[in-house]
Amino acid sequence: MEYSLTVRRRGEVLFQSGGKWLHPLLDLEEAMHRNGWDPKELDLEDKIVGKAAAFLIVRMGIPRVYAHLLSELAVEVFQRYGVTFQWEMLLPRIACQTEQILATIDDPEEAALVILRRAGRDREIPLIVESLYVSRGNRPVLQNLTFAATRGDRVVIWGPNGAGKSTLLRAILGLLPIEKGGIWIQGKGTRDPEGIGYLAQGSEGGDLQITVEEAVEVGTIRFHCSPKERAERIRKALSLTGMEAFRKRTLRSLSGGERRRTELARLFAQEPAILLLDEPTTNLDPEAKREVLAVLQRYSEERKTTIVMVSHEDVHFNLPGWRYRLLSNGRLYPETLREE
Repeated sequence: MEYSLTVRRRGEVLFQSGGKWLHPLLDLEEAMHRNGWDPKELDLEDKIVGKAAAFLIVRMGIPRVYAHLLSELAVEVFQRYGVTFQWEMLLPRIACQTEQILATIDDPEEAALVILRRAGRDREIPLIVESLYVSRGNRPVLQNLTFAATRGDRVVIWGPNGAGKSTLLRAILGLLPIEKGGIWIQGKGTRDPEGIGYLAQGSEGGDLQITVEEAVEVGTIRFHCSPKERAERIRKALSLTGMEAFRKRTLRSLSGGERRRTELARLFAQEPAILLLDEPTTNLDPEAKREVLAVLQRYSEERKTTIVMVSHEDVHFNLPGWRYRLLSNGRLYPETLREE
């Protein structure tokens, strides 16, 4: 079989596909989520790379590309986003309808959404935010913001305080009105928080007199499940967060990091399709930050839940298999532009 796409890590072949059009790249993204591959370690070889393929590669965070046929429009995308590339033959453009549709688009997230829809895969996407405009008072906060988070996707949205990170999460949850644009949660155009686990900034777990086990049980209350199923959900959540030994301790007796892990256990007990986390490591000491991030890394790898985490801290930028976006001037940009 002749492969159109090959992906290697330190010389070892991890992924190959002989598929047509852009499907191999879309399949690659799913494989990356499924296997927890760190995109920074990957080298990609593709037969034909046009502007559409370049946008998908940038969005996945793959830093090195070898193309047999490369378009000049793809070169512009790679140069803008810091991708290293080589080629055998350079063409002005690729003759393809998708390339024509993307001619005026310069946002990888917007381009990816166009491609996913043309591929008929948009119904499988847990979270889509498209052309979103949100203001607070008279101040525009989010302006024409677009991104899609696929199943198992792990996204860190980074930016300084006041950039609009919490505003974005609250808009997704339906807690803030939107001026223009749309939000689709699990294929539905309504902002129903069903299926979403949300950790608010500075959350401390509620009543500090209750036990860890009781706090986690709160996450199961809205579900109609048997006592046996509820107990199993609690057990799994405590195991995933490393809080089994603390189950009978009161929240008051815990450290800040232990309380935060208890809050995560409460969310995990809900078994959500999407996790929205607002500054989950804020006000924690370095060791507690590492513990919380390790819990999220382990959970995302095991459960393939879509996670969107916002933060103003650089501490998150060492997590393998996560996509990083800078929120600036109301829009999202790939990690390579976060220092501009």
